[in-house]
Amino acid sequence: MSMRQKLPKLWPFLVKLHQEHPDTFSNPELLKATAAQKWPQLKQDEKCPNCDAHMKETIRTFGYYNALLMLEMANVVRRRVRDGVPFTKANRVHVVQEPNLSDTAKHQTTVCRYLGLIAKVKNEEGKHDTGMWLITKRGWAALRGEPIPSTVSTFRNEITKHHEATTTIGEALRARKDSFVFHLCVAVERYNEKEWYEFGDNVEGAL
Repeated sequence: MSMRQKLPKLWPFLVKLHQEHPDTFSNPELLKATAAQKWPQLKQDEKCPNCDAHMKETIRTFGYYNALLMLEMANVVRRRVRDGVPFTKANRVHVVQEPNLSDTAKHQTTVCRYLGLIAKVKNEEGKHDTGMWLITKRGWAALRGEPIPSTVSTFRNEITKHHEATTTIGEALRARKDSFVFHLCVAVERYNEKEWYEFGDNVEGAL
């Protein structure tokens, strides 16, 4: 029998416990300890006793490939603007299908989204236009060299903590300068925060 089937029986147990031993409810730890005698799973803080899902936060760190995603997306937008595309329309990048983005960078949207550097492009129904992302005002500021949190804690797709430590896109790129992968060095050499001073008049991110 699964946890999802067992746990609902907890509620009749608590009602009966309250009727027979009301003092148990005077202390949260006492109540938990008493209930855990019947449901040992309640002692396991690392998993949800109802669905068995992990209860630990995930710490996500902004690194080289996140910086590379930001830089490559920005280059796509700049090329479009130079070709005469209005900025708002140019700043709609289909990350997965964009040929100018590296395969590794295409899979780095999660951390950038949690940090408010990019945001989902919404369709007319208000839903995420699948695969479409835009660089936020905060993202353009980061491209201009402004510091951003280096880590963020999340739990079940929600931000739970903003860490004080910061980094910059330039620092994240330079951290991989000694890599043997050639394109890493190329990315460091081609990044200049001053190039992005004229960009960034767009929507704010979730943060």
